[in-house]
Amino acid sequence: MKHSAFISEGQWYKGNLHSHTTCSDGTMTPEACIQAYKEKGYSFLALTDHNLFTAYPEACSKDFLVLPATERNTSCFPGSYEQIHVVGLKKQDIRDKISQPLSLTFTEEGTEKDWQALLDEMHAAGQLSIIAHPVWTRMSIEKLLTLKDYLGIEIYNTTCDRTSYTGKSDYIIDCCLRKGKKFFLFATDDCHEGEPDMFGGWITVKAPALTHADLMEHICKGSFYASTGPEIYDFGIDDDQVVYVECSPCVSVNFITYEKRGHSIVGKNLTSGSFHLSGTETFVRCECVDAGGKIAYTNPIFLK
Repeated sequence: MKHSAFISEGQWYKGNLHSHTTCSDGTMTPEACIQAYKEKGYSFLALTDHNLFTAYPEACSKDFLVLPATERNTSCFPGSYEQIHVVGLKKQDIRDKISQPLSLTFTEEGTEKDWQALLDEMHAAGQLSIIAHPVWTRMSIEKLLTLKDYLGIEIYNTTCDRTSYTGKSDYIIDCCLRKGKKFFLFATDDCHEGEPDMFGGWITVKAPALTHADLMEHICKGSFYASTGPEIYDFGIDDDQVVYVECSPCVSVNFITYEKRGHSIVGKNLTSGSFHLSGTETFVRCECVDAGGKIAYTNPIFLK
């Protein structure tokens, strides 16, 4: 019997959880940004202007949701560019339009203590925290390992990848997973400049319906995958400890584990793959790569 990482009944909803507008350092108005994603067939969007919590209930419909959200950050460590940026998604829906500036409430030194203080503050405010672009912010693995109470980490960020080749964080993520950290993986746009930064990274959530409550519940459960191109239709483990994936046509299917070293399958038009686990693994995740080099990322399944 197969045990899927996704819920058995539901629909797939595609969305971007990291974007900026003229309310902070973006070039598009909130209205233009929302319209652009709607026209591309997205089902949801989070406008995460810097240190500004916003909600746009008037822009929501039965076919499209704008999630109440923000992006917050600390100062850099003295003499470095190292800092933390965190996307915050409000767990509860908000029915009134809000644009609330958020001031930094910690010291200017940007210490590790401030990193956790920021996560604690966002948690207390009822927000789900996603650590953004850790390569761009120069976050060290050692400092990341000290943090707690966050939902996930961006494995891909379109803007960071396009502007400074710092958008991919799979190595940092795997190092943290190997040390026993448990979190989910997100791909986002982090759009600032309009079209060049848009439609490059997203998540696709399997949920019963397109409501704020259903999206938040099933994002929290990990019933989604991240992607820059390919689609994933199923991922899980069967009773014989065989991990499997079903996907759109790809040229490689890669199972990443610890320990042992996992397994890669290479070919043409691959639409599935499987790998028999040894029983020693602490987690397994999968990356499906298409002919253009675009990647779909499952969340980790934690085995111990």
